Amino acid sequence: MPSVADDGVSGKTAEAVSEERVQWRRMIVAEVAEALLTGWEQVAPEGGADLDDIEQRVQRLLRLAGAVMVHGVAGRAAAELPRPDCSGCGNPMEVAARRAREQEGLVGRYRLPRTVYVCRNCGQIAVPADKDWGVGPGAFSPALSRVVSMAAAEVPSFAKAAATTGETLGVKLDASTVALTSEAAGAVAQERQAAMVALRAELEPEAGPPLPPPTAPPTLLISVDATKANADKEWRDVKVGVVATLGPERRSMPDGRICLAVGPHRYVAAIEQTDDFFFRVLSAVREEGWTPGSPLTVLLIGDGAPFIWNYTPKLEALGIRVHEVVDYYHAAEHVWNVARQAFTKQGDVHGWAEPLAAALRLQGPDPVIAALDALQPRTKKAREEERKARAYFTTNAERMRYPRFAARLWPLGSGIVESSCRVVSGLRVKQPGMRWTFTGVRAILTLRATRLSQQRQWAAFWNSKPLLRRPPVSFLRRTEDQVA
Repeated sequence: MPSVADDGVSGKTAEAVSEERVQWRRMIVAEVAEALLTGWEQVAPEGGADLDDIEQRVQRLLRLAGAVMVHGVAGRAAAELPRPDCSGCGNPMEVAARRAREQEGLVGRYRLPRTVYVCRNCGQIAVPADKDWGVGPGAFSPALSRVVSMAAAEVPSFAKAAATTGETLGVKLDASTVALTSEAAGAVAQERQAAMVALRAELEPEAGPPLPPPTAPPTLLISVDATKANADKEWRDVKVGVVATLGPERRSMPDGRICLAVGPHRYVAAIEQTDDFFFRVLSAVREEGWTPGSPLTVLLIGDGAPFIWNYTPKLEALGIRVHEVVDYYHAAEHVWNVARQAFTKQGDVHGWAEPLAAALRLQGPDPVIAALDALQPRTKKAREEERKARAYFTTNAERMRYPRFAARLWPLGSGIVESSCRVVSGLRVKQPGMRWTFTGVRAILTLRATRLSQQRQWAAFWNSKPLLRRPPVSFLRRTEDQVA
């Protein structure tokens, strides 16, 4: 492989540098060609071979050639980095060693030539090439780490992620390595979001009345719900939030109604206190372009859990106009729960619940409350279900004015509340046989929420060179999520 040197600022003329780079490119091309020729016999064996076998052989050969190219390109970039000054005392640093870094990458396994510097004054060590490349602890390159983390966030287990990624890229992976890689990335994403939560002082409202919103401010939909996940042999509350733009485009609903279109979802998920999670949701709102003090209207959709509505005064104190809506489909389920307890015959269950569920959507909660007043349950369970439903519909009556909401073209729920928990948490961390550590489940929830959000959020996370902030392996405890 071509040798690269790191002599800092050389003082060469522009013409000399240009000519040197041309020679370097030719050297790389020659070495890639040599690698291809050397491996050619392995790719084109004597006798017949099916296309699948040929393609796999070609993939292995291209990884050999790719390793040569990455070595040369990355090594050249490292050689052109200036000699650093110590970040601690400011003194010029000296060369301590030339130490190669081996990486398993997206296009091959390669050794990256790099220079290690030391400050003779305070003893600080620096490797500028690692920072420039975005390489942190671990043997995977940033690109391979990104692909592995994407698979771990999307498929139901680390073992399946290892099999899928390995088969696709021609890289040997195991579940443990995928777990460590993806949980490390998730830990960085978790800390990145936690940093926004730590900035709560900047988001807390100042004393005084809220700012008056304009007549037609931009609108966001916020949905918040909670589910459970088992970590360290203990069931813990997982809060899941969705933030999305609402309108101005419109779309047709299956029932023929027209409503404002919900834009791409931005997910957040965490195991933390309600107040902390509010600031995590608020950070997602800020990522949608809102800044404190600017006008905004929010449609806050929930299933009726009290903690969700506790967010309303916090948002209003920031000058945000909030409209609360109980997810219609969740409210209708309460009607059906009463019917199943109050009646024994299926015909009676449907005869009572179906028209009430329709009336709830078309007229609001008043017909349901009236029907509950007229109901005379005969069993203890039926009376208890009727009591809970009466309290639910009475407490949330103003959040169920569905005719008013429909007139404003607002979505009435469409399952956003329930599906967010299933999509973000249930399908990934609650599969049969999974056993999680608290550190692992929290990291994967954050990683999955980032992956499922708008593509630009996933890209922005990896463009920030997260491996530079990756925690050491000793920080990560092995997560067991082996699925038979």
